[in-house]
Amino acid sequence: MEGCGSPYLTWHHFDPPWRDRQHHEPEGMVALCRTHHDAADQGAYTTEQFREMKAFGRDRAQVLAGRFEWRRLRLLAVVGGSFFYETPIAVQIRDQPVVWFNRDEEDHLLLNVAMPSTIPEPRLRIEDNFWIQIGDPVNLECPPSGRLVSVDYRNGDLVRVEFFEVEDGEALSKRSAYADNPRRLLEDEEPDGFPVTVVEIRMRVMAPVLDFDAQETRIGGLTMKGTLIARGNVGFSLG
Repeated sequence: MEGCGSPYLTWHHFDPPWRDRQHHEPEGMVALCRTHHDAADQGAYTTEQFREMKAFGRDRAQVLAGRFEWRRLRLLAVVGGSFFYETPIAVQIRDQPVVWFNRDEEDHLLLNVAMPSTIPEPRLRIEDNFWIQIGDPVNLECPPSGRLVSVDYRNGDLVRVEFFEVEDGEALSKRSAYADNPRRLLEDEEPDGFPVTVVEIRMRVMAPVLDFDAQETRIGGLTMKGTLIARGNVGFSLG
């Protein structure tokens, strides 16, 4: 969609519409962000407009790719006051990855989220930047920049994944939650590791309470923080 460019997409079936026939025919499908998909479901666009969107999207693919060069940098995940450098699975509960990253053929990061829940209600699921389900959130934030995905639910469950770039170790240390720990990690691990993309992951799952932000992890009455891992497979693992 012109003026959008969000990297988080869903498939909209327009020819024929999904309500008329459930199909997966590429010529009758277009990839849209959640906001424009909702508008499409409400009849905001014609079949001819969707065909024009598909052609326009192909022509501007390279232009859009330049917007997301920060997704090709090396990754530092910040989870509950711990730091995981170039570790593909940032959060795992038991044997199930909860927040993890793959890379496409051009080395861009692809976000995956499989949010857990202690109640029988669907929660956020994203697979390689594609929305699979969101459940019934009270708040959903996902601006076109691709730097933020944030979802809140009525019972207090939430997940927030936010990306930003840092140019050097000094800029990294200026963030109050970090002090010098991740700076030393990166400079020791890879002296030319900057610039780097930092992803801060915030999650709360109620009953039992699992709650972590950039500063610390809280599990019931237990508080944890300060782990440093470089080039592992799994960062934060519970159970």
